[in-house]
Amino acid sequence: VLAGTIFLQVLALAMSMFMALQYFLRYAHRIRPQLPDLVLDGLLLDRGEESGETILEAIFLALPYLVLVAVFLQQLVCRKQRRKRPQPTKILYERYFGLRGAY
Repeated sequence: VLAGTIFLQVLALAMSMFMALQYFLRYAHRIRPQLPDLVLDGLLLDRGEESGETILEAIFLALPYLVLVAVFLQQLVCRKQRRKRPQPTKILYERYFGLRGAY
């Protein structure tokens, strides 16, 4: 059970990082020409895509996923400590989605 939970948390962390990079690099056009083609192919980005967004807008679009990366990373790093406080994801689930119980 513990290995499966850790695997799912690492998978969620990786997907959040991927999505943050997607949004940031798709809309930050000043940074994209400096990246090699191998990185752009790995992130499924074309070199020719253009839009009018600025770097600040790219950061704001990637910000929700960066918050998820921070929450998932903190949850993985602090796994060994047993504490009475609920985990950050439990607080988010209870406050915003109304879910209670073991998850």
